Amino acid sequence: MPQQSEEFRRDPNFAAQVFQSIFPDPKLRQQCVEAMAESVETAHRSNPNAWELTLFSDKVHLNVGPIVVLYYSAGRGVYCIIDQRSVPKALRKRGEVRLVTGRGGALAAVPESAECIFPAESSGELFPLIRAAHNRLIQAAAARQRASVWCKSYSPGVLEHLSNKVGRQLPHPGYYTGSTGATGLLSPFAVYTIRHSQRLDAALSKGGTARAIEHKRWTTALDLFNLAKREGRQLPVIFAAAESVDRLICWGIIEDLVVSGSQTSYRFTGLRRIEPKRPLSTLILRSTGAPLSDRLIKPYAIVRTPDYINEAFREQQAFGDHVAYHSARVMGRDYRPPARLFRFISGKPEAYLRKAIGCRAWVISSTSEGSKNTYWLAGMFKPEVVRPERDYFVIQGAGVSPRPPIEITTRRWFERLRQEQAGFSLGFNRIRDAAIVAELERCLVTEREAVFVSPEEFTTSTQYPEGATRKVSVDYYERNPRAREQCIKHHGCHCAVCGFDFEQSYGEIGKGFIHVHHLKALADIRGEYMVDRVEELRPICPNCHAMIHSGRNMLSIEELKNALRNRPT
Repeated sequence: MPQQSEEFRRDPNFAAQVFQSIFPDPKLRQQCVEAMAESVETAHRSNPNAWELTLFSDKVHLNVGPIVVLYYSAGRGVYCIIDQRSVPKALRKRGEVRLVTGRGGALAAVPESAECIFPAESSGELFPLIRAAHNRLIQAAAARQRASVWCKSYSPGVLEHLSNKVGRQLPHPGYYTGSTGATGLLSPFAVYTIRHSQRLDAALSKGGTARAIEHKRWTTALDLFNLAKREGRQLPVIFAAAESVDRLICWGIIEDLVVSGSQTSYRFTGLRRIEPKRPLSTLILRSTGAPLSDRLIKPYAIVRTPDYINEAFREQQAFGDHVAYHSARVMGRDYRPPARLFRFISGKPEAYLRKAIGCRAWVISSTSEGSKNTYWLAGMFKPEVVRPERDYFVIQGAGVSPRPPIEITTRRWFERLRQEQAGFSLGFNRIRDAAIVAELERCLVTEREAVFVSPEEFTTSTQYPEGATRKVSVDYYERNPRAREQCIKHHGCHCAVCGFDFEQSYGEIGKGFIHVHHLKALADIRGEYMVDRVEELRPICPNCHAMIHSGRNMLSIEELKNALRNRPT
């Protein structure tokens, strides 16, 4: 049977259906799932880039190096490759087992290999018997080839299904970036907690983003959050109303999570209502596989991400990029970049606008001189909340604004965009041409260094000269780009205060974007000096950077962290 399309290879529900068709008995199916999960972990330890899972309509393959080492097939049982030098004597006495050695073809690439074929009904007894020989063969196959030859057919939905069934997050291959899915994937697990509905309503009205403090150590949630970041995924948080705890009412994405002392501080974004509200029993505990009780009053649990959250997320991602247009002629003023949240109005149906939550909206503004319009790329934001206001709806969300805006009037692709959008008479509207979206991304990425300006932006124990004064109209303190590069290489590209990661939130256009903060204000230093990028530079997001320099005296990173932790919810 042919391999499935990319859409189905990403879908854990389709993977579950294939496993069910191969192993109708639930107990037998669980045994085979656990065996494949253990083989995946062995392959990843041996060589994280040399293995791959492939999903077909009637079988599942685990490939390592140049060969298939394990596959399950409807009607054909279990096919497992083992090291012929380690075949247990007890295995040779099993009548239902067929051992084949000396096979040519692809298996010749791993001379140690022997085929072991047996009916699925014997899996419970045979997998423990052959595990050591199978693991040795996986290690040998991984050593034969540095990278998987089947990486383009990797099926992340299979791995997600395996993770769900064994109750732990299995690793993706090293070459996998999440790009075969929509912009990032959801973790197979989620955090369940409670919060007063009034606070959730307040968060929705302020862009769907808020910070909360729990008087409990969410250590497992922290582990899952860090793992999700490494895997290019996002960790959902699912809320029940604290005043009633009888229905699930909202969900969002955990963007930052810090465990300190006996407390946990976390920030969530993209808050959305669960419509219709769901009973607690629709959540399955990660630890036991049992549903939550509808009478549960416990304020914290780790659960499997339910299908209706995955579906809402996929629908949101599939809705695509949009244009948010501002005409100076119509609005009576030039576009002004927002201080915090982008805010646009639309008369389109609320249901349409809500589908855009979590997608990207590209802000196009125009200025007029007589009959001539000049068009600008003025920013990009992710709608996080839609709320009614008088006879229209307000769309709000956080994003980025190039300073100054990028003129796009004469770009060849822009005329196609203007025609597609009927001269921008359609208002807040979806962009249907993927090539135009790519041009917008390229425009923002390639020109960002020139347009994102901040007065404070600019292991060896390598030191770099920094701070030489050059004359413009005032003293301008030079930032050595090599020092910046080394700082990011050492400390990473996430904010040292709040942990924000632009690539995780904005995808490719956010890759590599971060401010670099100098622990010594260069304006207080005269002349040139040697900067130690380990001791004196830190990556900081623009918001935290602005807060550090917001007062007369520059705050330290620890002072701002404490202010963030102690902020009232």
